Amino acid sequence: MTALAFRTGSGVVVHGDVHVDGAPATSSYMKRHSGFMHQEDMFIETMTVLEHIWFMARMKLDGRIHASDIRLKIDRLLRNVGLTERRDVRIGGGDDGKVLSGGERKRLAFAAELLTDPEVLFLDEPTTGQDAHSAGVLVSHMMSFASRNRTILCTIHQPSSVIFDSFHRIILLAGGRVAFAGTVTQAIRFFSSQGYECPRNYNPADFLVATLAIASGDADGSGKVAQKICDAFLTSEACNEIDVTLQQEVDTIRSRRAAKGDIRELRSL
Repeated sequence: MTALAFRTGSGVVVHGDVHVDGAPATSSYMKRHSGFMHQEDMFIETMTVLEHIWFMARMKLDGRIHASDIRLKIDRLLRNVGLTERRDVRIGGGDDGKVLSGGERKRLAFAAELLTDPEVLFLDEPTTGQDAHSAGVLVSHMMSFASRNRTILCTIHQPSSVIFDSFHRIILLAGGRVAFAGTVTQAIRFFSSQGYECPRNYNPADFLVATLAIASGDADGSGKVAQKICDAFLTSEACNEIDVTLQQEVDTIRSRRAAKGDIRELRSL
């Protein structure tokens, strides 16, 4: 995800291209139009919730924005993520109990990334270390944000069945290859076609991950099952649908650009 978001560290070599809406993306474009929530929380423990998000607003937002407008934005964000009543609570560090919980810290980090209202938001394992309720609350906020015509990409390990069902599309990776990309329903159908049937009343996420990790006949850890599934996916109906959809989107974008070019040409005459 750091490669997609153009946030890799120094010395990291990235091969391949990143496109957004059919056009090559640049580092400056992604930094302007995307947000990135890291797995590890980055806070100053002695700050309160309000102090932290106000500091982040001053760092992220245009310096010409009036303080009253920033205050309104912060109030709305804290209300949206359920932290209004915790605005004066210290973030962490003490043992007196008057600090944020792990779930509240994640929601605060999430709110900070929403300050710029990014078109694309990357989240690195946002539910790690949280109980089921806290994870569910955060995912509900993610869904609310995505419903505003925004895109969220996140990595997640061992999601509950409820959280797993919340995702519109999933990508399963194994050994650096794509084992599947599509909807959860398509994933279950595809794995079944390869001889791996998800048991009834079983969390599909656990089944899919376990199958790609070590499955029957793959106890030596050689990854033969994962390789087989990755190979099969390349010629699957789900993969073909992705190729067709991407090509249609590229063609549509090219047509729009060509039309805009014609309009500009007419105006110059």
